[in-house]
Amino acid sequence: MASDDVISKVQAALDSDENLRSYGLEAQGSQEKITISGVVDVLAEKWHAERVAKAVPGVGEVENAITISTDGQIDDGDVRFEVGEELGLYPEDELRLLSIEANKGVVTLRGRLSRPELKEKAIQAAAKARGVVGVVSKINVEE
Repeated sequence: MASDDVISKVQAALDSDENLRSYGLEAQGSQEKITISGVVDVLAEKWHAERVAKAVPGVGEVENAITISTDGQIDDGDVRFEVGEELGLYPEDELRLLSIEANKGVVTLRGRLSRPELKEKAIQAAAKARGVVGVVSKINVEE
């Protein structure tokens, strides 16, 4: 498969994804290494764009150069609040008991959860919050 063909397919996948199309993300590079760039609102969208690009047949490495930008100023207190709000959307009470720290947009989640899938839910919830640029999990899962 020609390099341009793979890049075109990644671009088409990004352009047709209902969660990403409005951002006008761009795919460049070669079949071996494709770079996706542009600006999205939250970390979860950045991660989603990378998954979309990697799912295209023939794609080698994907470099995710997408920037996260929120409208207006948001400080670490706002980030903690937003992450707490996202965690609160889930019915599992134990997610709301996690400790949330934020430092320059990097969120650290701490605490104990009863199931591994709840840990993944917590990480994904944090990534949906405005102002989050990274998520560090210090969550323990009880066996």
